[in-house]
Amino acid sequence: MNSLNNQLRTAITRLVGLKKNETTISYCLLYSLVFIAIALFYLLTIRTGYKWLCQRNLLQK
Repeated sequence: MNSLNNQLRTAITRLVGLKKNETTISYCLLYSLVFIAIALFYLLTIRTGYKWLCQRNLLQK
């Protein structure tokens, strides 16, 4: 998880093209945290939806 965060931070820093000062690192951390939060939210919803569908299929059989 930490390596992914570092990769995102470096990627965003390269994308923006700014030097690695405090503001850039804080912005990168903020964006990576938001990205991770959205990814986790989607993963959780997909997993719960999949479990729910499996339960529905089991009930129908």
